[in-house]
Amino acid sequence: EEHKRIAYAPSLGSDTVPDYNRKRLAKYLREIPHLSVREKSGVKIIKELTGRDAALVLDPVLLVGKEFWEDNVKNIKKRNRKYMVCYFLSNASGALEIIDSIRKALNLDVIWINTGVSYEHKYFVYFDASPLEFVYLFMNATFACTDSFHGTAFSVMFEVPFYVFRRQYEIFSRQHTRIESFLSLM
Repeated sequence: EEHKRIAYAPSLGSDTVPDYNRKRLAKYLREIPHLSVREKSGVKIIKELTGRDAALVLDPVLLVGKEFWEDNVKNIKKRNRKYMVCYFLSNASGALEIIDSIRKALNLDVIWINTGVSYEHKYFVYFDASPLEFVYLFMNATFACTDSFHGTAFSVMFEVPFYVFRRQYEIFSRQHTRIESFLSLM
């Protein structure tokens, strides 16, 4: 039996599809009657692969708005000192000098949301954040540094000055299209 399906706001994560995946992806996309994506490059890819137009839509965390997140983090323990939040999904060693310069210039503590990689730096405090603590840390930061889409999105939503770094993946290096698309819309 056929099931009703839609694709709301998936991210292709890249502006290209490897040749070995094009045929398979096109087949799967044709099976979904209603398509949308989070980035402009995804709209283009879907058009190339299927001939169909996909809607460009917001990431779901942005749909509920600022007030939703503010209401949901009310019970998070407050921080008294000003801080910069850092959240990286890839190797951040190339960003450390810039992060340290910002820390010094703004006289901030650095809260590094833990993703499993530690950098030896006496000014970094590592924090294992729950999803709501993650939001709280961005909401109340004085500055943010990230290579993540959601770190960028929450910085914009809460009007926190930020610096976005390109991800440093060894493979699939062009995984920044979602951030670029979002920032161009902003």
